[in-house]
Amino acid sequence: MSIPIARAACVLADAIAHLARNGVGEIVDVGTLTDGGGVGPLLWGCWSTSTALADALCDAGELAGEPGWRLPLRAEYERLIESKVADIANAPLSVPDSGQLAATYLRTFAGNAAWAHVDNGSSAYLDQGFEPWSVGATGSPVRALLQLLLNRAGE
Repeated sequence: MSIPIARAACVLADAIAHLARNGVGEIVDVGTLTDGGGVGPLLWGCWSTSTALADALCDAGELAGEPGWRLPLRAEYERLIESKVADIANAPLSVPDSGQLAATYLRTFAGNAAWAHVDNGSSAYLDQGFEPWSVGATGSPVRALLQLLLNRAGE
């Protein structure tokens, strides 16, 4: 049973809000909310409220052989999630779904915490192998996240 994208975004939003309310300083979430990522099958996409966190995450991905690409969070997208009946819309019907829209929605729940959303929709499953991944489910960006933790443990 798969979870519809709108509900998956709500679950992530709840988790992000919970962590932010409880004083977590950095939050990284991973999802295939749009099944695209916008960067092709060899990279995962990353949106972040923190240049330092995004750089650390992308650097870790490079070091682990599982590169990612930082994508811009654009303030203009905030008006696309405005709602007449809720605080914000998690899946507005008036615009096509995109990683940018999902990231704009999720970032509203991070509060003051440094936050990054990794969209691995483009690299989560491959029809043909590309180093370091073979055909099928890749586990992307697990290598990058583990490398980030190792880097942070060494600081």
